[in-house]
Amino acid sequence: MGKHWLEALKEAVNQQFPDGVCGKGLRMMSDNGSQPTSEAYMEAYQNMEIHQAFTIYNNPKGNVDAERVFRTMKEELL
Repeated sequence: MGKHWLEALKEAVNQQFPDGVCGKGLRMMSDNGSQPTSEAYMEAYQNMEIHQAFTIYNNPKGNVDAERVFRTMKEELL
C-alpha cells in the first residue's frame, strides 16, 4: 500500500475534525480492497478510535458509498 492512502485519510480526518477525532464514536464503512484491509490502514483507524466496518463481498450497491469516499479523497486531496 502506498503512503498516499494513509496521508489522504489523515488529512481528511484532520480537516473535518481539527480538534481531534478520538472519543467521538466515528464509524467508517470500507470496502474489502487491499488498502483498507492493510495492517497500516487498520492500525491508523484504531489509533484514531474510528470503528471500521466492511462491506460484504460481491455487493456493488453496498460498496458504492465507500468507493465514493475514496474517489473524493483521491480527487480533492491527492
